[in-house]
Amino acid sequence: AGMDVERPPEDVTALLGEPGHRWLTAQGPYDGHTATLTISVTEGGVFDSPEPPEREQVELGPEEAEVLRVLLTSGTPSDAALEIRLAPGEYDLTDGGTLTLRRPRVRIVGAGLPSGGDEVDGTRLLGSFRAEGVEALELEGVELRSESGVTLWLQDAAVMGREVRVLGRQKALQLAGSTLDLVDGELGGTSESPVPGLLWVGSASSVGAVGCRLVGDTIYLEEGASVLLDRCVVRGGTRSLFQGRARTSRASVVDSLLRVPGGCMQGTGQLVLERSAIEAGTTPLSPQVQLTLCRESVRLAAGDAASLGRAGEHRCALGVHGPGSGEGR
Repeated sequence: AGMDVERPPEDVTALLGEPGHRWLTAQGPYDGHTATLTISVTEGGVFDSPEPPEREQVELGPEEAEVLRVLLTSGTPSDAALEIRLAPGEYDLTDGGTLTLRRPRVRIVGAGLPSGGDEVDGTRLLGSFRAEGVEALELEGVELRSESGVTLWLQDAAVMGREVRVLGRQKALQLAGSTLDLVDGELGGTSESPVPGLLWVGSASSVGAVGCRLVGDTIYLEEGASVLLDRCVVRGGTRSLFQGRARTSRASVVDSLLRVPGGCMQGTGQLVLERSAIEAGTTPLSPQVQLTLCRESVRLAAGDAASLGRAGEHRCALGVHGPGSGEGR
């Protein structure tokens, strides 16, 4: 990348992008040493503006849930960024089915996560939400909860969240062509979930979770999809935590604790384990999964080390250590 602080003359033209700003990004699946990437031109960036970007700010309380609905569902691509600050309480947005966010750039800041008592002492949004074509959705200090279907559906969207809890009866989150970065968050099912689902990560989508808590069953990974769990705690169910749907499905677990009685990963794809502790079931891994374990950094509960160790023997040369063992498998 190359940048300077001077604009070119006004009469300068360019064959690609705007003369003073050409930023190309590429995204797509890879297989071995080959990648098929779609290149996009990023436009509209302002790196040296004397004024901060214009952002409209609104403050609302629980009694103004309908105003919140209107703000989120109305908007055009040219609208200025919107920041919505929500007071503690429960905002019921369940009427009318799924709520589709149409604001291209919106930041929702709540009063923190509810503690779980009878009185809602944080900010909770009730309903199913869909963000389609949203350039930047920022969530902070809010809980999203739905008792039907998927709580948050992302289609060609970019989402960042901090201290966000997403609870769904069927699945907490579903992504297609989208990115999600979550810090200090929670994902799981509601009290009505028969089998709490976590994530469905569609083709060319990615999820990065740092310092998060995940409770529930499977994270589905489509072709070219990737998930990174960094410093996370996972309590799985009777089904495998990861379900790979293609060879290019990829899951990485770093500095995390996994309690997964249903196993680590089934189907196909790639699984990387590093500096993590795992309590897995009797069949923790499908033979079709390409497994990488970093030496002296993965700890497995007694009885599970052998089964996961054998699966990794012919997959990589790194090996795995059982708890208290000085021998690599």
